[in-house]
Amino acid sequence: MPSLTEHQFRSIHYFIRKSAHFSEYFVFCLLLYRGVSGGRKGWRWSWGLAALFCAAGYSAMDEIHQAFVASRTASAYDSLLDSAGAFAAFAALWLWFRWRRSVGEVELAANKAPSA
Repeated sequence: MPSLTEHQFRSIHYFIRKSAHFSEYFVFCLLLYRGVSGGRKGWRWSWGLAALFCAAGYSAMDEIHQAFVASRTASAYDSLLDSAGAFAAFAALWLWFRWRRSVGEVELAANKAPSA
């Protein structure tokens, strides 16, 4: 887009990079939860916390690694943003399974209700 100023371009580029940090670790935490659960159904706090802490720990280790790479810069804020993405996935999983359980309980109650 030739009409963009340099400031606008830098702002858009910054937003895209920071959104990528958040969304990468959101998906990473979802996949970690799936791996930790081992194909078993439902929600377990231990599975969710394991996925969250693995994602947050990996984020911290990645930033430490970047401190030793000449072409990269380490940032605690990026690690915090990554961990926020993982936490958002953790919260989304918890809400999803809570909602699924409540829908299942409503369906179960409807099936047990005596018909007139």
